[in-house]
Amino acid sequence: MSQHQELAARIEAIWETGPSTDADTATIEEALSVLDRGEARVAEKINGDWVVNEWTKKAVLLYFRTHDNNEMLAGPAEWFDKVPLKTGWRDAGVRSVP
Repeated sequence: MSQHQELAARIEAIWETGPSTDADTATIEEALSVLDRGEARVAEKINGDWVVNEWTKKAVLLYFRTHDNNEMLAGPAEWFDKVPLKTGWRDAGVRSVP
């Protein structure tokens, strides 16, 4: 299993019981941070085949269950979503367009 074996086990446990505590929410947010940093992927190509990392997929779905939609503004643009807008694209060398 990956370097995030312990985090994956916590996500799997929350998936089975449902999120109910602040610690559960913190674990879910930790998993999303791992995804944001590129340390894990929801799906990756291994030996020519696409493989889904189930625990990361479950973390994303749990995030949607535990967070409300919010209005987000960026200049004249407006979003209404559960996941905050990402920043730091220029420093990361990533092209991001509307």
